[in-house]
Amino acid sequence: MGGEGPRRSMEATGGSIEYPTVEDIIDLNRTLIEVSGSGLQSPDLIRDRGTIDWAINDVQGLGYDPCDTLIDKATLLAWRIVARHPFKDGNKRTGMGVALAFLRTNGLGYVVTDGEIERIAKLCADCANTGYTEAKLKAWFTRITNIDWQAYWEAIQEERMERDETDDYDEA
Repeated sequence: MGGEGPRRSMEATGGSIEYPTVEDIIDLNRTLIEVSGSGLQSPDLIRDRGTIDWAINDVQGLGYDPCDTLIDKATLLAWRIVARHPFKDGNKRTGMGVALAFLRTNGLGYVVTDGEIERIAKLCADCANTGYTEAKLKAWFTRITNIDWQAYWEAIQEERMERDETDDYDEA
């Protein structure tokens, strides 16, 4: 995969990109709120459905230019939800969650910790004070998806071997 992943365009995927629906995004937000136990009830979650529609329409409108990539689309999805607050709660979790699910659904893997996702989402949400921009978010998505899978696999194998050696030593 190497450096090829983030450059996938509609053309590279045969034009068959799967997009989340407005209902998918609302369901994700509802699930995240239920898991976190914030106390808001399902009908009370949406502040501005138009912003969710706008995010989906904008993302689906991209792709006419071969430079529009999955990363461009994920960035726009996350930014619209995190920075525009269409929900009463859970905008950061929902925006980042839907963008990462979009990447994964369309075959683009990533490696990132929950803590890093939370840190980036907070920077996006407070962009007026942090100076965080859509371009910086795009660079972050590019970095987490531009994985050297061979090095990643070798690191996992090395960790397993070290663990096995430790287990063998413990048994002796």
